[in-house]
Amino acid sequence: MNLRTAFELLKPYRRQWLIAIGSMLGVAFFTAQLTLLVKQILDDILIQTKPEALLRVSILLLLFYVGKGIFSFFSSYFMTAVGLEFVRNLRNKLYNHIIYQSLSFFSDRRTGELSTRVISDTERIQDAISRTISDLVKEGFTLVGLLFVIFYLDWKLALISLLLFPVVVYPITRFSARLRTLSRKAQERIGKLSQILFETITSSRIVQAYQMEKNEAAKFQHESEKLLQQGLRSSRVVSFSSPFMEVLSGVAAVLVMWYGSRQIQAGLLTAGDFTAFLTALFFMYTPVKKLSKANQSIQQALASYTRIDEVLQHDSRILDFAGARSLSRLSQQIEFQSVSFRYEEIPVLHEISIEIRAGEVVALVGPSGAGKTTLVNLIPRLYDVTEGRILIDGNDLREVTLSSLRAQIGLVTQETVLFDDTVAANIAYGTPNAGAAQIEEAAHSSYAHDFITRMPEGYHTKIGERGHRLSGGQRQRLALARAILRNPAILILDEATSELDAESEIAIQKALAEFTLHRTTFIIAHRFSTIRKADKIIVLEKGRIQEIGTHEDLLDSKGLYRKFHELQYGILDI
Repeated sequence: MNLRTAFELLKPYRRQWLIAIGSMLGVAFFTAQLTLLVKQILDDILIQTKPEALLRVSILLLLFYVGKGIFSFFSSYFMTAVGLEFVRNLRNKLYNHIIYQSLSFFSDRRTGELSTRVISDTERIQDAISRTISDLVKEGFTLVGLLFVIFYLDWKLALISLLLFPVVVYPITRFSARLRTLSRKAQERIGKLSQILFETITSSRIVQAYQMEKNEAAKFQHESEKLLQQGLRSSRVVSFSSPFMEVLSGVAAVLVMWYGSRQIQAGLLTAGDFTAFLTALFFMYTPVKKLSKANQSIQQALASYTRIDEVLQHDSRILDFAGARSLSRLSQQIEFQSVSFRYEEIPVLHEISIEIRAGEVVALVGPSGAGKTTLVNLIPRLYDVTEGRILIDGNDLREVTLSSLRAQIGLVTQETVLFDDTVAANIAYGTPNAGAAQIEEAAHSSYAHDFITRMPEGYHTKIGERGHRLSGGQRQRLALARAILRNPAILILDEATSELDAESEIAIQKALAEFTLHRTTFIIAHRFSTIRKADKIIVLEKGRIQEIGTHEDLLDSKGLYRKFHELQYGILDI
């Protein structure tokens, strides 16, 4: 991305831009007029002491300063408005892009890194637009106006003062390239720090239980030190550019003083002209310095936008195919026809072919990494199959709309996902139109109602980030209530009762027995007490189906399922 691209991105805010630019022209005009007024002050008031000139110059001086102040206000306000609106839209666009990505997108990226791009990188861009680009345009206009003034007063003197300008351009170009690289690396370091912070806070119980505070603090300090060194390298580049400009300005000032004094002695230049020239030259120092700093800030912002654009350019969204039709509620069967799935180049599932009738309870069993969770994630199209196809009532999932497919699915995962909101809001998540009676009924069904009513504000109690104010079993019961409220045709339970005590599990098993009646249910569980009554048990190993049958049939077959059963119970339970 270059500066031209940056201005292209601001086209939608043309109205604010035009007002701001017009105001900046006004600031440049009045600044130039103030420098020319110096000539009249010196020649007409201080040297010739003309009485009538004093009133006229005083009025003009006041008007020029008032005009400059008014235009400065409008240029600053509207450029800030452009920056705020631009970054709001960019941040929304980035968030919307991220939230619709497939699960593979999140598997490849760290939370802290994405958070940095949404918050920190966009803030840097906002600062660049609101303040830096404003300086770039306003000071650029002012510089042009002052250049006009000095050439108007004495073109030879102006050329001498600008003699060193070509010398400045090359170093600034080199500074810009170096600074953009350093800024990009610094933002990456901030992303790593954010990730460490996020992981430590969300895993604080484990960190403290295993006495890893010192180790985590050392990791954080190590990354902080790297960020410090990165910042110091950037600071050296930034800090060198300002003295460099001042030295060149000093050399130019000496040349101007030497030539200007010679011109006054020769009678070719008045004291007023020379003083006005020096004033304009002095006024030019501020725009030149701000433009140098503006360039540095813009390079940092461009580096941030490049990082954001990398996310926007990566599109792994699972979208509706052209002509996708709405899927009716499941009534017949779900078929996996030679389904294979690879994550990047890593094979996960191989030639999965199964048929599940509507209303069946299907259990998935196998060692960790067998592909059980991946298999059920293919049903709501959280991933898309690599080969083969999945059919619901004869409809390929890729040929129906995502909304009509996912509306039929309720999902409860082992890692319970809850939000920093009320109990009622968490149960109704995904069913926003649910009434209080429906929410309470779902809580009764998941055996959550009793502990909810004992909470300080009942269903209106805030449960904290990730539900940290609840026990593991309470969190799982709320997640189950959420799925029950959705009234799905397909229910997916991925270790959904793993954190329940024995009494709660028995109660929930009864609730599930009622809820799963005439409802197609997929259960992933390691406890055989959870799956023994399933209509069909599928045993997976290394992404392949090894056995299919009922609990009794699989025990009789003396295969892999029987081995798992013996390992769990130590004896056969037929």
